[in-house]
Amino acid sequence: MECEHGQSSLFFWYFVGSGKLMTHMRVLTRHVFDTWLVKVCKQQEYRMGENRLTCVITIFSPLQAVLHFERQLLVSFWCFWRRRTAACLEEQEDLARARDHYRNVLLLNAFHLWKQNSQERKVE
Repeated sequence: MECEHGQSSLFFWYFVGSGKLMTHMRVLTRHVFDTWLVKVCKQQEYRMGENRLTCVITIFSPLQAVLHFERQLLVSFWCFWRRRTAACLEEQEDLARARDHYRNVLLLNAFHLWKQNSQERKVE
């Protein structure tokens, strides 16, 4: 890797060779995340008009994270299933209503035809 002045950066290769680069990147990423989280908490605090920090920072263990993910997945699936079931039931009700309407129209047309035929017979 070249520096701004065209010289090889021994510092960069020291980081890469020793594996400290990934550790440095993790620390830097954690710092950026923590800074972002504090900013979000302060915005939330400002919006709520409170003088104390309302955002709680919780560090989950890997097991808690897996359990949380599985619970969120289950809740997501349940909500999706409930929406789809409600949509299917609504569609079935609409089809039944349409079928009943069609039958009523057929009966009404048959009644009008019968009435018209009976009036024609009376006239004859």
